[in-house]
Amino acid sequence: MGASVDIGRGDVPGEADRGSINGGGGGEGGALDDNLGEGLDGEVVFEELQLMVPPIGTGSHKTVYEGVWRGRRVAALQVRAAGPEVAREVAILRTLRGHPGLPAFYGVSRDESRRVWLIAELFTLGGLDS
Repeated sequence: MGASVDIGRGDVPGEADRGSINGGGGGEGGALDDNLGEGLDGEVVFEELQLMVPPIGTGSHKTVYEGVWRGRRVAALQVRAAGPEVAREVAILRTLRGHPGLPAFYGVSRDESRRVWLIAELFTLGGLDS
């Protein structure tokens, strides 16, 4: 398992064998495009997130970490390169909030490197292909 750097407040129950990250410095998370608009700022305070390493999934545009935010287990999706398509994705996720067949979308965060993170409900029963 990876090294840990605490960013959140308190420990994650049952996760003593996993490390945590703060999302800053290095990595593949591309610099944030500041043309995303103000709608992507400030919904989830990044310092309130407790993120666990290693990531639980990696795709072509995002890396997914398990975490805890305000006592909820969450999926924190680190966006590699933010742009207008991410703003559209967030607008759609906000429109679909509360839909009973979808994970809850809690909001958007930015780390100290200004990278975009999407914060959603974590489903722990595996992926769609398992």
